[in-house]
Amino acid sequence: MTLVKYRFMLDYEKEERWINEMSAQGWHLKKFCLGRFVFEREEQVEYTYRNEYVIDMKKVEKEEYKSLLEDSGAEIVHESFGWIYVRKLASEGPFEIFSDSASKITYYNKIQNIIMTLFGINIFMFFLNAILFSQHDPFNGLNFTVGIINGIVALVLLIPIKHIKRSKKELEREQLFYE
Repeated sequence: MTLVKYRFMLDYEKEERWINEMSAQGWHLKKFCLGRFVFEREEQVEYTYRNEYVIDMKKVEKEEYKSLLEDSGAEIVHESFGWIYVRKLASEGPFEIFSDSASKITYYNKIQNIIMTLFGINIFMFFLNAILFSQHDPFNGLNFTVGIINGIVALVLLIPIKHIKRSKKELEREQLFYE
């Protein structure tokens, strides 16, 4: 039996928690793409899922990384738009992709840089469309609409930026505490 759920989450950790909650209820991720998640029912088993953004890896590097994960007992569930979901049986104990705070902070920086780039592009497009709107050309309505959409997208992107900054600060505090 399969179940399709639609969710669009800007917080990849929240998405990961949701996937793990679904697994605890007997629904296991089969594939995902742009907010569409396909689950299969299997009540006798529970997995711990982790996701990671791997788009910046070269093809050979990504294949080596996937092999390393599989050698550790993890299973690659699906890859879409640079994100992979990996799972391991929950009965095997805790499953983390990042072994220390420093690697997690590096990962947060990578995600933050991507989101900041998207934020910058949308802010630029917002102002460009505002300038074009003020020129009184025949596309004023389109420029206004596209500009508003870019502004809204930029504002929405502030949510994951804020979350990542907060998470990085917590990890940095932990590092200082343990040093």
